Amino acid sequence: MKNSLIAKITLSTLITSISTLAIAPLALGLTWNLAGTFEDGGKLGGSFDFDGTDYSKFNITTTEGSSGVNLIPSGTTYTDSDFLSGFGATGFTISKDDGSFDLIVEFASNISTTPEVISLNTTTQETDYDNSGKTRALSSGTVAMVPFELSPTLGLLLTQVASY
Repeated sequence: MKNSLIAKITLSTLITSISTLAIAPLALGLTWNLAGTFEDGGKLGGSFDFDGTDYSKFNITTTEGSSGVNLIPSGTTYTDSDFLSGFGATGFTISKDDGSFDLIVEFASNISTTPEVISLNTTTQETDYDNSGKTRALSSGTVAMVPFELSPTLGLLLTQVASY
């Protein structure tokens, strides 16, 4: 009887530990994907993490435009090494560390840690300071959370432990 009780307590502790490990990445930040088109035909794409308070793991790329008065002839990539400012649940500004580009991203509704798709405001814009300070606005775009998925290996392990 005593061994059976110890086995049940050990199994319960193991399941709790594994469940905690499965959920732990959620607290580290949820990945959001950006996609959009600027008024000059250039594209906005990439991703970042948001944990409910802070942004991290930026990998956002813009491409060159093709036409228009606010044509920006080259794109750029924004990463964690660039300068983040003016951030909150409604958006953020990220600037190249050499001062050549700024990207202002504004969400139509507050970003959170709930899986959803949010429109990007057309006030989202990119400025190219190497090209006479031209600024192009976003014509359309969205930001969508990448859902957390339980890895097949962890799922199989949980199934095996639960059947013990």
